[in-house]
Amino acid sequence: MRIMRSLMKKSDAELIHQILSGNEAAFSDLVQKYQKSVHALAWRKIGDFHIAEEITQDIFLHVYKKLPTLKDSNQFAGWLYVIANRQCIAWLRKKKQPVQSLEATSQDTLEETAYACYISEQREEAEAERRREIVQNLLEKLPESERTVIILHYLGEMTCEAISKFLGVSPNTVKSRLSRARKRLREEESLIRETLGTVPLSPNLTANIMRDISNVEQTPPSVSKPLLPFGALGSSVVLIILLLGASNQYLTYFQLPYSFDAQSETAIEIVEVSVFHDIQSKPNMQKRVRSDATPNQTSKDGLQKGKSSMQNNLAQDSTKWKLPEGAKTRLGKGHIFDMVHSPDGKLLAAAGTIGIWIYDAHTGEELNLLTEHMESASTIAFSPDNSLLASDGKDNTILLCDPHTGKHKMTLTGHTEGISSVAFSPDGKTLASGSEDETIRLWDVVTGEQLLVFAGHAGRVSEVIYSPDGEMLASHGRDEMIHLWDAETGEFIRTFTGHTDLIWSIAYSPDGKAIASGSEDRTIRFWDTDTGHLKTTLTHTTNSDGVTLVVFSPDGQTLVSADYADDMIQFWNVASGERLETIKSPPDTTNHIVFSPDGRTLVNAGSDGTIRFWDVATTNPIRTLDGYAEMFRDMAYSPDGNTLATVSTGPSLRLWDPHTGRLKKIYAPGSVSIACIAYAPDGVTLACGPGPTEYDTVYLFNTETGERGRVFTGHKKNGAVSVAFSPDGQILASGGSDGAIHLWDVSTSKTLKILEWHNDYVRTLAFSPDGKMLVSTSDSGSRFWNIATGEPVKDLKADTIVLSPDWEKFVSIDMVSRITQFWNMDSEDPLKTITSEEKTYFRAYSPDGCTIVGIDSDGQLSFCDASTGEVIHTFENGHIQGVWFMSYSPDGRTLATGGWDSTVLLWDVPQ
Repeated sequence: MRIMRSLMKKSDAELIHQILSGNEAAFSDLVQKYQKSVHALAWRKIGDFHIAEEITQDIFLHVYKKLPTLKDSNQFAGWLYVIANRQCIAWLRKKKQPVQSLEATSQDTLEETAYACYISEQREEAEAERRREIVQNLLEKLPESERTVIILHYLGEMTCEAISKFLGVSPNTVKSRLSRARKRLREEESLIRETLGTVPLSPNLTANIMRDISNVEQTPPSVSKPLLPFGALGSSVVLIILLLGASNQYLTYFQLPYSFDAQSETAIEIVEVSVFHDIQSKPNMQKRVRSDATPNQTSKDGLQKGKSSMQNNLAQDSTKWKLPEGAKTRLGKGHIFDMVHSPDGKLLAAAGTIGIWIYDAHTGEELNLLTEHMESASTIAFSPDNSLLASDGKDNTILLCDPHTGKHKMTLTGHTEGISSVAFSPDGKTLASGSEDETIRLWDVVTGEQLLVFAGHAGRVSEVIYSPDGEMLASHGRDEMIHLWDAETGEFIRTFTGHTDLIWSIAYSPDGKAIASGSEDRTIRFWDTDTGHLKTTLTHTTNSDGVTLVVFSPDGQTLVSADYADDMIQFWNVASGERLETIKSPPDTTNHIVFSPDGRTLVNAGSDGTIRFWDVATTNPIRTLDGYAEMFRDMAYSPDGNTLATVSTGPSLRLWDPHTGRLKKIYAPGSVSIACIAYAPDGVTLACGPGPTEYDTVYLFNTETGERGRVFTGHKKNGAVSVAFSPDGQILASGGSDGAIHLWDVSTSKTLKILEWHNDYVRTLAFSPDGKMLVSTSDSGSRFWNIATGEPVKDLKADTIVLSPDWEKFVSIDMVSRITQFWNMDSEDPLKTITSEEKTYFRAYSPDGCTIVGIDSDGQLSFCDASTGEVIHTFENGHIQGVWFMSYSPDGRTLATGGWDSTVLLWDVPQ
């Protein structure tokens, strides 16, 4: 265990740098660091403990070979997961366990086998194996998303944060899945923990891997991206990467598509990932594309129902629409997951984290916000007659509503996992849907009856589209193949194969004779729908991150494509394959593209929070709609309370008027995202800790002029993750991912002190009102420091500290042990300790110190008396997936909360 702790102190980036410099011993360290996690994943997918060890060995050999192609070593965990997932799928497809007939086995062999079994049963291993079987049967009770985190946590010995990096989901998602799994298996959890926690891997596993790498030649780095969809991280929004697996009983049948009428036992295995990194397009009509990020589903209701009448909505500011009780303003419109024009060209619908925004397509005016029966919306489609809008809803449902009034018409139920794509037939009578449950379903739009269910992809169905004549359906998933189906019978017609990596987007030509596909292999391919033959291949630029979007113009003569590497929207002549025009879009603006029905206007939206309209004939911009945002990372009130600054996973800094909800300014201080901000006492200067490509810097930014000021350089790796000014503004503190805290002289940029104690991310920093003390928090604990001496004043086993404004009292929270303690600053022992999970997770004191606010066990915003802990008032928190940030206005009258849904809600504080 001591060795593992030592290994965990070495970052992946450090180990990879040493490996690529020729230090093979560093690869041994990397193997030891991740072998339990990889084996746990392989065992979960394969179902055989010992075969999983063999596959683990193969996975690390593949990792060693491909390591030079990894562009961002900080994303190694996610890259490793993709390789492990693919190796398991490949094994399940190709490998069948040999079964020998008893009649063909000699009597001597049978006797030897029987005796060996008898001896084995006398050993302790027999009991351990029996316990493993019991545990495996218990785990089968869990949904796959929960089963995965349980196995990685107990067998892989991974923390919630490590699992989040490995699977590409937020730590909160991992924690909630663990919590749900524990509740389902409350009585058996101790058995699971004890059994999985004591399963030993072969002691020779690492040695075998190191022996075999001597025969492996590493792949030289290339200009293309590594084989994973995480290449768009950084300035792009953190969207969800959905990596699907399938059970060993199931995937062996997936060599060819199958019908649900066939007699077979199926076990569907889904590995869910929250948003945040699947940037996949999935159009449901030939005139649109969009990214394929499906938000996490929760059991809580999201936004409260508001007025469904468009006429009523027009009479008020859109920042006030569909607010939960107690909230007075919403800053931002969420993040966009899908976008589509109505067939008559009058409306533009944008689906996202808080619902579906309806716009006048000609003027850009907001007309409505649809939220009924949905927590968020990730896929939408208009019916051909403009009378219906289909979208995904809560609990794996499909919603049909009137796009003009917002009135809910019907709910379609049948899918067992999230909906990834919806498409209306050209006659408007049938709706097709694709899902993470690996099925395609057809629905009668009038009655809501489920007409057909069929499947064929080895994993989720990412997208379904109808042919223009409505006779065929095309679909693609995670298996690098496009399937063609009879839209009437569901009968499989043919498969298009040829792409060498994930397919992100497909589109039918308006005449129905061709399908275009864009792939991570950097190519656009045109397929003959009658023969299935490849007609043409177009290649994007050498620095391409893969072709993520393809869409035909309404006349079929032009194809538009995009990828995230160069922010270029490219126009191609379909007949000749010639590149015609290129629009240089601003950074991070091309996650979604749609043509207007008349082909004169192109609309694109992206991670920068804008929807942009372009004149197709001239490629000139027409208008820009603001208000959308990526996932928030930090926010701060100005000292006078007249400005609220927010930063998110893109490179934008937004300044809002918290009184009116108006967006005052948008800045892009640098080329990368900002991880943390803090206002200086002057109310003008912001300290900014940038994203991971400006590793060692913190800089000052003037919010009035938009200019960068002093730069502070010194953090060893991955930059600053927390910043704070002293009350007099003369000292800036910054906490790094390496655990070090730097104290800087603001006037000279010189380092005053470096405080070292934490061994991981320093998540928060705060100065005392007199500037003499500093408190820092991390997952490893919290410490109060004497600024003058740099010596510790108090250490606590807590990852969160909530301080009263006068620093006379505080609350400490340890999320691991789930212990909350109330303290006086000068006391050695806590005044009160709460150990139950049924408690409020406190986040902030009011400016007068009388109230403390947090999120209770039911997910509600809870205002409590700071002295007694008595609940004063509660509100439904209003954010999908909960509240991530919380801050009082300086006057104490407003509480600002920010969440996963990429919005900030301003609440009237109950008096």
